[in-house]
Amino acid sequence: MIQSPFSKHIRSLFKLNISLQNDVKTKLQKVSPYLLERLSRLQLLDPQQTVLFTRLCGGMTNQVYLLTQGEVRVTVKMYDTSTQATNPLYPNLPAIEVRALDYLSQSELAPQLLDSWEKQTVNRCETSATLVYEYLAGSVWQSDTIAVAQLLSRLHNSTVTPPPDWLRPLPLSAYEACLHGDAILLQVNAPEISRLKQLRPNSPSREQVVEKSFVHGDCWGGNFIQSEMGLRLIDWQCPGVGDAVEDITNFLSPGMMSFCRDEPLSDDERQDFFKSYDNAAVIERYKRDTASWHWRLACYYLYRQAHLNDVNPELSDGYGEALAKEVAYLQALH
Repeated sequence: MIQSPFSKHIRSLFKLNISLQNDVKTKLQKVSPYLLERLSRLQLLDPQQTVLFTRLCGGMTNQVYLLTQGEVRVTVKMYDTSTQATNPLYPNLPAIEVRALDYLSQSELAPQLLDSWEKQTVNRCETSATLVYEYLAGSVWQSDTIAVAQLLSRLHNSTVTPPPDWLRPLPLSAYEACLHGDAILLQVNAPEISRLKQLRPNSPSREQVVEKSFVHGDCWGGNFIQSEMGLRLIDWQCPGVGDAVEDITNFLSPGMMSFCRDEPLSDDERQDFFKSYDNAAVIERYKRDTASWHWRLACYYLYRQAHLNDVNPELSDGYGEALAKEVAYLQALH
């Protein structure tokens, strides 16, 4: 099968730990004096010394950098908040990521937050909403579904009751997942809609999950970092409270997997995940309702393909490839 140039490009980036933007290392003073001032207050940096600001690979919406001075290395995430309320599946919410990282600070699931601030104007220069957190030295996940299953088990099984009120509500049943897919398709004008509607499950389960979980919300392979401290999960800008099946679907999605590695998950890798995830009821529910949750993802891939076609054709092609893989998976279920 011929692979799109987009997917080859994305996968080559994710196989690297860091990638320089235009092969340039920039002094921080030229990028954001306010950022330098904030980190100086935290005694993380010496403002009199050169600071290297290096673009990290990955990130389809926000810009993420490695900031280095001597032995000090921190991650700086600058948000593109123009998209925060428009994405129907993955809202881009910096204030929520701050709360999530604070909430998970003792969990060893996520990086440690060091500082954050909202979008503002300082000395007539506009600064984006920004998070600063510990740099996870390591590499983006490529294999070992057992480790992912164990991490997600810890996240989903550690939910407190009641959940934090800042978590957005997520679908609690296969039926609600399909309704969300329907709503996404209402925002799409593309000929593929009719084919996708034919794959919609006829009678998705209306049974709502009783034990709600803290759901990451954007749980694809590219957001797992195999660090020196163990596997960690990044990009917590769209978590919610709902069914743990949502995170499992995102991770196992053939379409989503195409963004971070060359081969789809093998049957053995999927079975390793199922056996290592520490909640048999969730796995049973995923297997029962898999068509509904993956159908919603297919709707999202079509939405992104259509909406990006004019503004970013390369990324649109990537979502087109993801859609084709997800549709093939759904067809195999019939």
